[in-house]
Amino acid sequence: MAGLMSGVRLVSLMLLMLVIPLVAQESKKVAPMPPAPAGRILDDARLFSLHPQELERLSDRLAEISERTGYQIYAAIFDSLIGTSLKEQSRLLQEAWIGEKPGVVLVLESDSSVYQIGWSRTPDAVTEAGQKVPLLATSDLAPQDQVRIFDALSLMESDGKGSMESAAKLITAFSDEIDQAFKEVDAVEPARWNARVLILGAGLLAGLLLIGLIIGAWIRHTDRKVTEQLVFPKVTVGMRLGAQCGGGKISWRTFDVLPREKV
Repeated sequence: MAGLMSGVRLVSLMLLMLVIPLVAQESKKVAPMPPAPAGRILDDARLFSLHPQELERLSDRLAEISERTGYQIYAAIFDSLIGTSLKEQSRLLQEAWIGEKPGVVLVLESDSSVYQIGWSRTPDAVTEAGQKVPLLATSDLAPQDQVRIFDALSLMESDGKGSMESAAKLITAFSDEIDQAFKEVDAVEPARWNARVLILGAGLLAGLLLIGLIIGAWIRHTDRKVTEQLVFPKVTVGMRLGAQCGGGKISWRTFDVLPREKV
């Protein structure tokens, strides 16, 4: 009997050793990501089930900013995340919903009132010195803007209840901060454009002035050649021996006619 029990225990232990790796392997499998919500807000926690108008208002706000700026904005609300972290979930949703395009996903865990922001990764360019510099598209947010938005949300007071009101407040503040960041960029661009126009205008004016100076100098040179008079210089000569117009040596010869020979 004791031997039978020992055999059963040994078999159970072997089965357990086989099952544990399978369970661990299954736990590592990533659950399929839900498709991107048409309204840009995934309410898996059903906080807005009794407030569809508020959900529609927030969805329209995210859609309006996304269409105007080209920066895709999504939000996802879960009761609690099991088997994954907020950071990992935000990364997976960002890759599934946005991919390589500029955009962001705000993931909120309503039970703990903790959130995580999944930003799109900006490609880097490497300079000759080996320094990495982010390449930003016109519809992308600079890293400093992302930090400023995160800091602004961190300063918000949270009631910690995981209610619809707190979620709506967070999404509203999140969208407003992104909108403000793009408005500041749009306000800076005209100033940069005006500076470029002024510099270009100054360069063009300097070029025209230089051309005018060159043309003026050429005209003055041409007029000087037209009005210029050429005269022979005064030359001192020796005695002319009475000659009126002789300026050099004068000589003369005479020839006598030879008599004809008689035939």
